[in-house]
Amino acid sequence: MTEEIKKPVEDTKVETPKVEETPKVEEKQSITPPDELVLDPKDEKEISVKETGNKTLDQVGKLLQEKKIEGAQDIVNEYLDEGAFSLATQAKLIEELGESVVSMLVNNLDAVAAQEKESGDKERGRLMEYAAGVFEASDPEATWTAIQEFAKSPESGFSDSDLGALNDMLSQGGIAAEMAIDRVAKAYSSSEGYTQEADLVHGDVSTNSNFKPLSRSDYATAMREAVQKHGENSRQVEELRNRRTRSIGLGY
Repeated sequence: MTEEIKKPVEDTKVETPKVEETPKVEEKQSITPPDELVLDPKDEKEISVKETGNKTLDQVGKLLQEKKIEGAQDIVNEYLDEGAFSLATQAKLIEELGESVVSMLVNNLDAVAAQEKESGDKERGRLMEYAAGVFEASDPEATWTAIQEFAKSPESGFSDSDLGALNDMLSQGGIAAEMAIDRVAKAYSSSEGYTQEADLVHGDVSTNSNFKPLSRSDYATAMREAVQKHGENSRQVEELRNRRTRSIGLGY
């Protein structure tokens, strides 16, 4: 009997399923930046600029505020006090805003300032002429100086508060300034030792029945209406001024 040739039995290995390991998640380390890089919202200063009443300067202040220019209020105050920016301020503004922008701002401010000065000088001259008419004087400059001296003297009876109010009215110009001059004239005519000769130009009110005196309040009302209807330089406005001047001379 022949022996069967047995094939070698192959080792059969049973593969057990592998359990996949959960990948390790590396923990991120929190990095704290250096102190100088940490931004604290509390350290951001708010830039604010108060309005001045000068439209052109207020526009500059608004621009400085929007651009967060440090010391913006001081820059505006400097122009208010000095009427111009110092060289140091101009250099700072050029660095922050650029030369062309600063040049435009300065030119606009200077143009407005020149216009306001011209208008102010014109109004000052008009008021001095008005005061000279009220006090029947020929030298407006000397009259204006005398009015200031009298208003500050004890004889006027004006308190510091009164003088402040008069100055506010004078600074407004127009009818308000005229009313301030009228008030000083009335105080002057009521002061001790004051004497007034007869008005030889217009005559006494008792001999001129066609003239109707105009009180201060009536004058203010009539002047407002005349300016609105006819304009500040109209004949009607000039007649009202002359009428008020004459009325003051008569004690009204």
